[in-house]
Amino acid sequence: IGYFNFNKGQNLLINIAKELIKININNFLFIIAGRTNISSLDIKKLNYKNNQIRTFEDLVSINQLSKYFYFLGHLDNITPLYNITDIYIKPSREKMPWGRDLLEAMSHGVPYISVGKSTNIDVNNSGFLVNDLSSKEIVDKIIMLIKNRNLRIQSGLSGKKYIKSNYNPKVYSLKLKEIWLN
Repeated sequence: IGYFNFNKGQNLLINIAKELIKININNFLFIIAGRTNISSLDIKKLNYKNNQIRTFEDLVSINQLSKYFYFLGHLDNITPLYNITDIYIKPSREKMPWGRDLLEAMSHGVPYISVGKSTNIDVNNSGFLVNDLSSKEIVDKIIMLIKNRNLRIQSGLSGKKYIKSNYNPKVYSLKLKEIWLN
């Protein structure tokens, strides 16, 4: 979710797709919401020499993975997208598993897989954080959530509960007040 940016690491979904296919997991679809244009700076960072690359769709197509990706473009309301999502994957190069998108996924009961360390989210109960951008490590967590439906459901419910108790406007305003007064 969100516009394409090298630091967000969306292109790593290509490597993840290849890893899944390599181990005969073919029944998946990455749904991408947001602008997919790639800046010339990001194209250089991605180290692609092909002058035809302008969008993330182009990258997916060049890697012959189009049937595993669905591009929605910009959405004004993303709630319906979360309602059909089984796992939210955020492969950020910044190793900061924080952002509105992750909190929104949790609030909709969607387990997450992201990169880095955090004290702001419910780690290992509502999703998983991996240490680095290893597609293998992310794939292992995907497989764990695919194979264990109960874990996926329980992780989603745990995330929903965590958001409700920690980011509820009333609770959050009390926490802010306490910080400001101390």
